[in-house]
This record gives sequence, structure tokens and C-alpha cells, in this order.
Amino acid sequence: ATLRRGEWSVEPDLAWSPDDEGTEELSVPHAGFRAALSDAFDAELRPWTVARRWQHYRIQAKKPAPNEQAHESAFSDFIVFAIEGRARPSYQSVVRYTTAFRNALIKEIDTLTGGAVPVEVHGHVSPGEELPRHRVMFLGLPFVGSDHANGHLLGFAVCVPRDMSAESRTSLYRGLLNVKELFGAGQRRVELTSQRLPALTLRQQRWTQPARAWVSAYPLVLDRHVSRNDDIKPLVRSACRHLDLPEPLTVDWSPNGLIEGTDRLRPNNIVRRNGERARPAVHVLLTFKEPIAGPVVLGNMRHLGLGLMLPIPGNPKAES
Repeated sequence: ATLRRGEWSVEPDLAWSPDDEGTEELSVPHAGFRAALSDAFDAELRPWTVARRWQHYRIQAKKPAPNEQAHESAFSDFIVFAIEGRARPSYQSVVRYTTAFRNALIKEIDTLTGGAVPVEVHGHVSPGEELPRHRVMFLGLPFVGSDHANGHLLGFAVCVPRDMSAESRTSLYRGLLNVKELFGAGQRRVELTSQRLPALTLRQQRWTQPARAWVSAYPLVLDRHVSRNDDIKPLVRSACRHLDLPEPLTVDWSPNGLIEGTDRLRPNNIVRRNGERARPAVHVLLTFKEPIAGPVVLGNMRHLGLGLMLPIPGNPKAES
């Protein structure tokens, strides 16, 4: 099955409620507004010259019905950093920047604690020791899924495992306070801010709201190399089990992006350092029996943002 681009919406299923203390603001109809628009038209004026009335709204993700409890995520925090200014790293540069984010955080924690960097952050253990089942994930947040999406990165998110110790969390949070800039591909510098911005891409609900269908914003990197005739679906199902997710009902995949703004990644965009051999990466569309709460990030390079999934409200249209 292949997914037809542009035939379904991936806008989050959000509830907007009028609230004078809400953080979002929308223009709303009011008495005399239609007449004012008509007068502006007769006077050959643009519609935005007509005075608007504005209403504050509070937004939140709609909760599943009582009889369909969402599967809980293994990650409890989704900490967003926006990119300041006009710098917009490309879709293909995500691993360079998430690696830079991880390295910058390790450096800050190391300075603050005298070398006591949590294993969930650096991901290295001594021989005979086991890595934690879930590690901190560094995600690039691309502008995808809309008609004019171009895949450029608008910000980053740090996802913290639910079972991470309080002491490790504290050192992580303290370190994050000092991460202000990143140097990515070609030593290009981007400045970060933790202030909340209105872009939909930078809202936590965009990536975490419960849904039965999820589509890849970044391709999922498989755990092993495959031949042309190999069945990829079992590898994708294994990636779901590794994240403690239930078995998906359906798995559809493509080497190409399935939503606007997404694309293939070149081999050198997938590896962390020069000389590594890139594993295959595919875009996927998954459906589950029950709603799944995000973030959902699958595959071999999930700690650096590949395999990032986007929830789809309702049922997407597909063709065989």
C-alpha cells in the first residue's frame, strides 16, 4: 500500500476553548464585520484593513474516550527548544544538529557535576554492563505535514525516560539551562530559546497526542542491513516492541516520504561520524488497535531523532 500525499490532514486533534487567560489568540466574527468588509471592497481596500476582534483561546489535546485508554509513553518529558532568528537548518541535517545538541548537553553536565553524566544521556557502559532500556532522545522538529511544508527544522526536543532517576533528571535539567547554541553542518550556528512560540511544529501536542495511526516525519533506520527481497515489516514490528509498544495492526512502508516536507535521507545524513556504513532507512505508516501516546520514535537512530513519528487523527486514506 502507498499513501497518497495531500489527501488527508495530519493536524493534531486539539480542543480550542475560549478563555480570557488563554495563550492563543484568534480573530472572531463580530457585529458589523460583514458590512465593514463590504464597504472595504467597494472602496477597493484590502480585507485586512478592516478592524478585527480578537478572542483568547486555551488549547489542549483531546482526551481519548473513557473506554479507550491510550497506551502510555515510556517518556515523561518533552522539552522543546525553538531556533531563534531566521536560521532554518535543512531536513537532511538533523543528525548533525541533534548530535551537536547531545554533545553540548554532555559538556554542560560534565562541567556542573565533575563528570557525573547520566548514562541515559551519553549512552556508554563498561564491558559487561547493560544500557538502560530507554535513553534520552534528542529530536529535530521539522515543518512537515502541511500543504507548504518544506521539512526545515524549526526547533528541537529533548525526551526524558519515565524511569530515569530523580538525581539524573536534576543534572540533565541543570545542563539544559546552559545550552544556548548549536554548531551543525559546516559549523553553521543556530541559537536556541526555551520560550514558548506559536508554531504548531513546536507544540508538544503535535508530537505526543494519542492516536491510532502514526506516520514517519523522519525515516526509521532498520537494525540490520537488508537485501532487495527481504521483508521489512518484521523489522518495523520489532522496533515497536523495543519501545514497549503493542503490535501494530498494519505496517506500510516506502523509501520515499509519505507526507509533505519529508524525503529520503542520503547515507551520509544517517551516520554519526565519517566512515560509518549507513543502515537502510524507510518511511512508515503504522496503525494500532488502541490509541498510542507519544512521543513515538522508532529504530536504530531514535536517540538522535530518526524514526520520529507524527500522530494522525482519524483514519488516513490509502490505496493498494
